[in-house]
Amino acid sequence: MTDSFVFYRSYYEAISDLNNADKLTMFEAIAELSLNDKEPQLNGIMATMFKLIRPQIDSNKKKRKDGMGGGRPPKKTNGLQKEKPVVIEKKNQWLSDEKPNGDVNGDVNDNEDKKIKAERFENFWKFYNKGSKKNAKTQFMKLSLEDIDKMSFHVVKYFKANPEKKYRKDAERYISHRLFETEIDLPKETLPDNWWNMDLTPEQWKLVPEDKVQEKKRHDIRRQMGI
Repeated sequence: MTDSFVFYRSYYEAISDLNNADKLTMFEAIAELSLNDKEPQLNGIMATMFKLIRPQIDSNKKKRKDGMGGGRPPKKTNGLQKEKPVVIEKKNQWLSDEKPNGDVNGDVNDNEDKKIKAERFENFWKFYNKGSKKNAKTQFMKLSLEDIDKMSFHVVKYFKANPEKKYRKDAERYISHRLFETEIDLPKETLPDNWWNMDLTPEQWKLVPEDKVQEKKRHDIRRQMGI
């Protein structure tokens, strides 16, 4: 459990395209996992979207936990000895044959980012699975984490707009052509004409007008009782 978490602009921009009910569901899912370690109960498109961004959330939680662990513990002494100062001979790295140490923290962060990207690619590939996996991964690893966030939301809408696999671009082209930056206008979802007298799915319930929800539930009870 923690008191705060990182919420990226890419999350906000992608979630803004969802309807109000799904938008709230996604906000709550991200917050519950990030703040309370509570596994969200999602279905369908929402579950797929969340699965694609989850590795980033898990990584941020791990970084926070590691940071709270503190540094290396102090060296134990018996209190009677004085430790001799360590003298490090400073070398001119420009003249020396030895290579500079470089930015250790930067290297660690780069390795962490690569690990996150590799994990997120595997989730992406399980979902997309078209074309050359090797070529797709090469293009995927070139993306920034922000780009991957955008793509995680966009690809679900892309599939919804192109339900038949043969009409979708290969994963490599989808990534390299940055199709995840294109706008997709999906037709507005509506309830079936006879929705009042049928059992609705969880997704359909989200489309029921708020002022009709309780009345619909009572009607369903009476309908099931044959009244």
